[in-house]
Amino acid sequence: MMSEPFREFSRRVRILMKRYLPPISVSGTYTSAQQDQMRALRMLFHAEVEHLLEHLCNLLIGDLERELSTLQAGSSVQREWATKAVKNARKSVIDNNGVKEKNIIQMFGELGFAADAFNEVSPLFLDRMSDLGSQRGDVAHKSAIKATYSLNRTREEKFLNEIIKYLHDFDSLIARRRLRNVLT
Repeated sequence: MMSEPFREFSRRVRILMKRYLPPISVSGTYTSAQQDQMRALRMLFHAEVEHLLEHLCNLLIGDLERELSTLQAGSSVQREWATKAVKNARKSVIDNNGVKEKNIIQMFGELGFAADAFNEVSPLFLDRMSDLGSQRGDVAHKSAIKATYSLNRTREEKFLNEIIKYLHDFDSLIARRRLRNVLT
């Protein structure tokens, strides 16, 4: 079961990959223009991932706000906890500036996602998200002239597809948690 935000994300990144990934080179070498295209893809892909994560977090915040509005007046401890969680989670989304492990835990932690909860997606999920953030930083903050390695289309595509799969699994995890909350 895919959420609408994930469907939108998936459509958009497929368009970007088609537009910016050059044809596979049998020699494994790519022109500087093709390298620039792959760097642009990395930046745009990162932006789409960041937007998706923030959107998913906002869905959970909305769920918690609805739950908060139905709490009985006698549930002051729960109400206080939920109010604080909503406030902190909203601030985390507003202040978010990345897709690394620390960014994801900051946003989703207030909503009941401890660091080990992400292992349900994969033990590698947060590490790979941090890799994506670092790779985006390499492109954003370093000149291509100073790059110490060349980009490879096959490697880039494999990495992006791996991230997409992890995000699909994370989206499914969120859907299960949202459904469980509705049913309880």
